[in-house]
Amino acid sequence: MLQDMLTQITGLIAEYVPNTLGALAILVVGWLGALLLAAVVRGGLKRTTLDDRLAKWITREEGDRPLRVEHYAGKAVYYLAMVFVLVAFFQALNLTII
Repeated sequence: MLQDMLTQITGLIAEYVPNTLGALAILVVGWLGALLLAAVVRGGLKRTTLDDRLAKWITREEGDRPLRVEHYAGKAVYYLAMVFVLVAFFQALNLTII
């Protein structure tokens, strides 16, 4: 009886470990990719004048502090990428309802 129970537990663990490790790999690689993508967007906006023009268009008044458009755009790209990463992570875990 104990041998059958250990065999079933080992079978269940062997079935779920590859999915879990694959899901964790997707999460880590996706997280690093999202960070890299956000850094590329921030760097690209710093090198152009597009962020300055957007900041002037949004604030309109001379006394306002300069708006850091590249910072907010980088964060938006990061969170958008992380949504896709989390969907892939949950798909790898077969949690499709989430």
